[in-house]
Amino acid sequence: MDFVKKPFKKMGQMVSGDHGGEEKPKEKPKHKYDVQPQPLKGGLCVFGKEYVVPEGKPLFLAMKNKISWTGDDYIIKDAATQEVWFKIDGKLSFCEKKTMFDRNGAPVFIMKEKVMQLDDVQTVYSGKDPTRLMFEVKSNIGNSKQRAKVTAEGGREVEIVSKCSLTDSHCAMWLGEPKEGGHPIACFKCKGDIMNFCPNGLNDGGYVCDYYVEIAPGVDAAMVVAIVMAQCQMNESYW
Repeated sequence: MDFVKKPFKKMGQMVSGDHGGEEKPKEKPKHKYDVQPQPLKGGLCVFGKEYVVPEGKPLFLAMKNKISWTGDDYIIKDAATQEVWFKIDGKLSFCEKKTMFDRNGAPVFIMKEKVMQLDDVQTVYSGKDPTRLMFEVKSNIGNSKQRAKVTAEGGREVEIVSKCSLTDSHCAMWLGEPKEGGHPIACFKCKGDIMNFCPNGLNDGGYVCDYYVEIAPGVDAAMVVAIVMAQCQMNESYW
């Protein structure tokens, strides 16, 4: 019987085909909703220029997944500076109606939900004029995709599309249908994803949040927050 001689490997010696060292960890495949929001030329102003993200760098907002029904305030902060951008007064929050205020206490928008509705729809009204309908956020069955026809400043009507994974760990938002070349304007981020964008590190100040929302420069942050909140509210109907 013929034996095939194999090279003998001494301690610390490499043989042909042995590259030594530890195997490089495989990169985690990106989810299809892990998009990078891009600056929006011309801007998209819906609730006011004071809520549009300035040019230069994206805005990262720290948000909770659910609004407290125990009277606690729902606060949305800048993840890097801890500056408050928006707030819901817990004492004034009801199941079918929620009013979002800005950092100065001015009402930004009112979100309403019809009692005993059969479909997933959240209606958003102007905080300055509660009778003025701004847009409706509608969802598919399962709440994995939301659409809203929004009227921007100047009367321009645009469609905002957002999509979420089954676990909501991957979510993104586009101006226009993504399959037709929609422009990515916002997405969810984890802490590790945003560290490089915070010059002084992530300053969450002990604030417990469920996710961070990255919003591109030129985009109305109040509009993005309204659609994200609508998505969260509709999620609660499935649990």
